[in-house]
Amino acid sequence: MAIYKVYPEKDASIYSEFPSRNAGIDEILEINANQNFVGDNVVARSLIKFSQSDITSTISKISGSFDVYLRLYLANAEELPTEYTIYTHPVSRSWEMGTGRYSNIPETIQGVSWVSCSLDTTWFATGSSYYHNIAASQSFVYNDVKDLEIKVTNIVNLWTSSLPNEGLLLKHSESLEYNPDNNIILKYFSKDTHTIYPPCLEFRWNDISYTTGSGTLISNTNIVVALQNNKATYNQSSIQKFKLFTRDKYPVRTFQTSSVYLNGKLLPSSSYWGLRDLNTKEMVVDFDTAYTRIGSDGTNNYFNVYMNGLESERYYEVLIKTEINGETIIIDDDNYFKVIR
Repeated sequence: MAIYKVYPEKDASIYSEFPSRNAGIDEILEINANQNFVGDNVVARSLIKFSQSDITSTISKISGSFDVYLRLYLANAEELPTEYTIYTHPVSRSWEMGTGRYSNIPETIQGVSWVSCSLDTTWFATGSSYYHNIAASQSFVYNDVKDLEIKVTNIVNLWTSSLPNEGLLLKHSESLEYNPDNNIILKYFSKDTHTIYPPCLEFRWNDISYTTGSGTLISNTNIVVALQNNKATYNQSSIQKFKLFTRDKYPVRTFQTSSVYLNGKLLPSSSYWGLRDLNTKEMVVDFDTAYTRIGSDGTNNYFNVYMNGLESERYYEVLIKTEINGETIIIDDDNYFKVIR
C-alpha cells in the first residue's frame, strides 16, 4: 500500500474580530468559535491550498482507485464540547497568503483576511468565499484523538475535472460558530511550523499484491524481521521498495549444508508496516489495515515508502504489526533509516 504526501503552498487564519488582519505566516492555524473579553461572539477559520500541479503529478503515479485525506495536527485545544464537527469546503476565489502575523502591531492588512482575499479585493468570509454545497467533514466525540483527518477525495476529484483549485476553508458549522455558549479554541500547526507536523494532503492507494507462491508462512510469534535491502540513507525525493527477511528467532535444527538462520519465511497477509520518529518516538505513519498492508511476491514480503512524506535530516524506525495464530504482535527489531535532502 502507498501513502504519498503533498504539502501546502500557502495557508492562513482569518478572524471575524479583526476583519482586515492578515496572519499568513503564523506557525498556527485556528478554527475557533469563542467569545472575546467583552462577551461578543468571534470566529476564526483557516484557509489552506495545495498546488494543483503537485496534485496532478501525484495522481499520475497512481494505478487504480485512491483516497485523499486532509491532515492537520493539533497544537492546542481549549473548551471543547463532548461532540463537534469540523467542515471543509472548497474556496471559490483566489487569495493571497500575505506576510502578516496575528500579533503584529500595527496589524498587517496585505493578504487574505476575513473581508478580503487580497489587499484590493473584497470577499466576505460569510458570503461567497466558498462553495456551501460542497463539503467534507470529520466528527469528534469526547475521547477521540483531535488531529484532523478529513476524507476529501470528492473535492480533489472535482479539482481535476470541473472545479478550479483555490484551496480549502476549514470551519465549524455556523450554528456552533455563533452560539453564545461556546468558547471553542482549536489550534493546528501550519505550513510555517518548526515542528515535524506540517499539514498535508495524504494520497492513499494499493500498490502491492500478496501471494505465498512456494514460500512458507511463519507459524510462531517468536520471530526476527530485518530490512533485507536497507541502504540506511535515502534522498527525500526517492521511493524505496523495502524487502523483509523473516525467520524464526530460534529455528529448529535440520540436516542441511547452509545455516538454519538463512531459512526465510513469509509474514501472513494480515501484516502491516508503520514508521516511528526515532527521536520523538511518535508514529509518523501509523498502522492502517487498508493502506499500510505488507505485500508478498512468494519469496519476500515487501512494502513501498515514498520518502517525500518524511521530514529530512531525521531518523525513522520501521515497525511491523502482524497477526499469527490469532495473536497480534508488534515487531521492533531496530530497523531504521535516515532521510536526507
